[in-house]
Order: sequence, then structure tokens, then C-alpha cells
Amino acid sequence: MPKFIKSGGVAVALCLSSTTMVQADVTAKQVWDNWRSIFESYSGLKISNIESMSGDTLTISDYSVSMESEGNRFEMKIPQILFKETGNGTVSVTMSDEYPVHIAANPETGKTMEMTLIVRQPGLTLVARGDEADTTYDFAAPHTTITIDKMVVDGAPVDMALDLAFDGMAGFYNVKGTDTKSVTSAFNADALNVTGSLTNPDGDGGTMTVKGRVAEIRSSSDSSLGSMFDSQNMAESLKAGFRASGAFSHGAVTYDISTTSAGSDSTSSGSAASGALDFSMDEDHLNYGGSANGVDMTFSGTDIPFPAINIAMAESAFNFFMPITQSDTPKDFGLLVKLAGLRVSDDLWNIFDPTSILPRDPATLVMDFAGTANWKIDIMDPEAASAMTAVPPGEVQALSMKTLQLSFAGADLTGKGDFTFDNSDLVTFDGIPKPTGAIDLKLVGGNGLIDKLVSMGVIPEDQAMGARMMMGLFARPVEGADDTLTSKIEVKDDGSVVANGQRLR
Repeated sequence: MPKFIKSGGVAVALCLSSTTMVQADVTAKQVWDNWRSIFESYSGLKISNIESMSGDTLTISDYSVSMESEGNRFEMKIPQILFKETGNGTVSVTMSDEYPVHIAANPETGKTMEMTLIVRQPGLTLVARGDEADTTYDFAAPHTTITIDKMVVDGAPVDMALDLAFDGMAGFYNVKGTDTKSVTSAFNADALNVTGSLTNPDGDGGTMTVKGRVAEIRSSSDSSLGSMFDSQNMAESLKAGFRASGAFSHGAVTYDISTTSAGSDSTSSGSAASGALDFSMDEDHLNYGGSANGVDMTFSGTDIPFPAINIAMAESAFNFFMPITQSDTPKDFGLLVKLAGLRVSDDLWNIFDPTSILPRDPATLVMDFAGTANWKIDIMDPEAASAMTAVPPGEVQALSMKTLQLSFAGADLTGKGDFTFDNSDLVTFDGIPKPTGAIDLKLVGGNGLIDKLVSMGVIPEDQAMGARMMMGLFARPVEGADDTLTSKIEVKDDGSVVANGQRLR
């Protein structure tokens, strides 16, 4: 997504506070200046409007927020905003019930795109408290919609309709500071309903319809813009004190998608019990993670050789954490991938296992790594990144496998281990920093799985024998435990590799 669209999204989010009532020990002009200063703090964002004060009312006419970058453009136009001082320390702010948002993308390669959105938000109220340097706005809205009014691709109109409707919105945002501003916010909505349709612009008669609902939306954010913020130069923005963090969660999700094209059709539907996303970024680190629970998806269509495919998962999660600052001092990093309780329908199983030889228990994959590392260049600086040579841009100092689990078809592999790395020694392991450490592995049901694959004809008997010989070389059976193997693989200081006490290298 172009960066100018991301910045434009900030503008739209802030201006979802439309018909408002402000209560604070500030004047109408101060409230307006506070509002405007948020947009002005974003580098590249341009604002134009006409101001006029008459008595106790400040009128902002032809309000426009725009941004251009590399031939792309974002523009939001609000016909009128009124700031009215009520005489008791409050300011009533009213705004046009609807306004357009224009987005244009002109990439160097690919198709051009122009789109007009209409934002409608009647009946929204907001209360501000605090003072000019620290103002909190509490808002609520019964119903807000965002509609695609027009879409043009490569100069040709596209037959497309999309409506996003928020019910029961409520939340707040706080603006603090004068020269250096910080913004915190929280946003809740009872539900988001999505409906849409699209006719393929390539003219093959294909169509798509979408319907979905997301319940119990919750989000929060906390950011400091520092002494400057430029979305085109994150390296300098971070050095100037920019930081941001946010969290998003939702309750039940349902969706239905149908497509038709050239005599074929397909449908997909799904649901999820809940989900979440988390993000944080400052000069030292970047963190991004998410989860979903109770996911269920079904696919069907004329190109699928059986009635439907169903995929379900009890839990999925991911998390990515790493340093982003050039440093000689190692800093923490981590990576988590989790797919738990993964099930597929019998129709899919029957393609490769029609006689149900394999156990169809839910599958699980968990990989949880942590360690320390440092960057030798500023990876947020485009010039430094483009000037990278063949020398690695960073160094991993330590790596821990906190959890490894792979469960499938009756077999279960688990493991954990720790390694350190000597980045000054790239000779012992042929260009790789020399590791030192050990990993412990445990496999339950491995031989049983091989037997079943042989009986299915998936693995020839001679290959199965070779696999068992390799397992015997790297692992040993656990006394008193049925079909259970363990293995301890060590990398010594002298570069030797040992499996269960037997030297392999």
C-alpha cells in the first residue's frame, strides 16, 4: 500500500469525529488549532481552508487535506466545519454529515487507479476535556458508513460497490504537547458490516459478491510524533523521537464470498470466534503479532472435484520481534509461529488416504525462537540498505529454540535447544558463524507413521529402511516407552558435531 494512503488513513480516522460537542477550557480557535496541528505534524500533508470568525463562531470552509507522493495522491474535502463557543467553557463543533475522499495511484508498472470514497457520519458526538496543551476528546456515533462511490482502472470505469458500516462506535483520542505532540486513542464498535460486489474490469463477465460481519471491535494506540515525522524517511523520524504502538481485537467474524467466471463458479464462507493484532515501533525495536481462535473455512465450486473442502483451526498465532537500530551491542529478537488443532475435511483426506490408514487427529505446528543480534547498518535508511555489499548486514549472537512441536498423523516431534555464534569464525562451517550449543529432540510415533506410509504405497520399503537407519544413527529408543526416540545433537567448541555421544563431524 502506498505510504501516502497510510497517512491519508490517519486523516480519515481523525476526521471521523464529525458532528461534535466539545467541552474544555479552550476557545474555538484553540480547539481548531489543536486539530489542525495534528495534520501539520505529518510531513508531506498539505492543508487548505478558509477561516472566518463571526461573534462566538469560527467557520472553516472548503477544508482540504491532501498528500502526493511519486505520482500518487490522497485528498479529503470537507465543505464546512463550525466551532461555536457556548459561553460556559464548551465549544460545539458541527461538520458536514458526509464528505468525499479521493485516492489515485499511478505506479511505474501496473495499472493506474482512481477511487472516490464517501464518508457518512451523522449524529456523531464528541466531548473534549483538558486544556490547550492536553486535550482529550471522547466521541460516540450510532452509525458510520464508508462507501466506494467511483472506481476507475486504467481510465475505464469499474462496476463496483462496497459499503463498510460501523455500528455503535465509541472511543477517545488525546492530543498532548505543543512543539512535540503525542496522540493516544481508543476505538470500540459493536460491529462492522461489509457488503460489496464487483464485475471483472477485463470484460469476461466475471462477478464477485462479498458479505461479512465483524463483532466487538476494540483498538487502541499510543504514539509520539517527536520533533518531526516523515513517512518517507522513517530513519530520521525515529531518531527524532517517533514511536508508535497499537492493539486491535475483535469478536465473532463471519463472511461469504461468491464468484462466477467463464462458466464456473465458486463460494467460500467462514467464521472465527475471535482475533487480535499488536504492533509497536520505536528507535530500538519493531514488534508485530497476532492471533485467531476458532477459525472455520469452507470452499466449494465447479472446479473442486467434491462437494466442499473444510479447514478448521483451534488457534493460530504469530509474533515477530527484532531490533531496528544500528548497534555494536546485541539486542533481543524473537519469532513465533503457531498453528494448533488444524483439521481438514474427510473429502480432502480421502484424496491420498481413501482407506483411512492414517490417524486423522488435528495437526499442530509450533516454532518459538528467541535470541540476540545486532545490525551493522541502519536498515530503516533506504540509502544504507541499498548500499549493502555481500557482507551480512547483521550478526546473530545467540539463538534459543524455546519450543518446537510438529504433530501430524499420529506422530509428534518436540524439541528445544540453545546456541551461541562466533561471528569472527566464518571458516569452520564454510561461511556460517561458528555455532556452539545443543538441541534436544523427541519423536513419538515416528516408526508407526513410516509403517503406515509404506502400507499406503507412499514410501517404498527400501526408502523406509533408509529412513529407519538414519533415525537409528541420530536417535535412540526410550526404554519402556512405545515407539519413542530421543536425540541430543551438540556442536562443540572445536567445531565437532555429536549425536547422542557419537561424533558425526
